[in-house]
Amino acid sequence: MVAFDRNPQDFKYLRLLSRQFPTEQSAFTEIINLSAILNLPKGTEHFMSDVHGEYEAFMHILNNCSGVVREHVDEIFGDTLSFDEKGELCTLIYYPREKIELVRRSLLTAQAEIEKLAETRNFGLSEN
Repeated sequence: MVAFDRNPQDFKYLRLLSRQFPTEQSAFTEIINLSAILNLPKGTEHFMSDVHGEYEAFMHILNNCSGVVREHVDEIFGDTLSFDEKGELCTLIYYPREKIELVRRSLLTAQAEIEKLAETRNFGLSEN
């Protein structure tokens, strides 16, 4: 090993590192691992300003993960779902409470319409 001019502080760090990585191979492996981690794709970052009074727009950006949710839905469901069906699924993911309430109301309205239609068709047809 080649001797380097190092200050005492460097040797302190090297001794601490040698406890965790006792061999050259273990040190090299850790360096390669950390280098690989540094080269992984980075997540999406947003820097927003002037969001005063724009709560809904701000929450929409957070809820839809900047379009990443839609990308994943498209990737997973491909041609299995139509464009509109994928949009409905994304809305359910972005706004679950609101979407479930909307569907519930829609079902209740449809049920009421069916019951009303059934009453109309049965009107005057009862046996005497």
